[in-house]
Amino acid sequence: MANKKTLQQGNPNIAEYGKDTQFSSGCQAVENGGKGGKASVKAKRKRKEFKEALKLALTVVMDNDKTVQEIGIEALMDRFMKGDPKVFELIRDTIGEKPTDKQEVKVVDSDWFK
Repeated sequence: MANKKTLQQGNPNIAEYGKDTQFSSGCQAVENGGKGGKASVKAKRKRKEFKEALKLALTVVMDNDKTVQEIGIEALMDRFMKGDPKVFELIRDTIGEKPTDKQEVKVVDSDWFK
């Protein structure tokens, strides 16, 4: 935890340790940062568990001796062969051939706005 001297040093918005100003007090900012970090860890853990559950579900063998993953790929390929552009994008992006998005940035002087 930060001490009084550390919080006030170089920051005119913190008049006294623990006293609120127009901004959050230093202590409050530290506490809120800690809460955010804990929430982030919890969310990452949930995403990891979900990903692991999906991987496990894809390996399940169905009645026709095919895995769920194989059945899903067959369904995607059927839609792909019918010309579904969304499936084309999904397959292209999944195999790592997604084109990079390029953005152009121009420097404009003030005469441009007149």
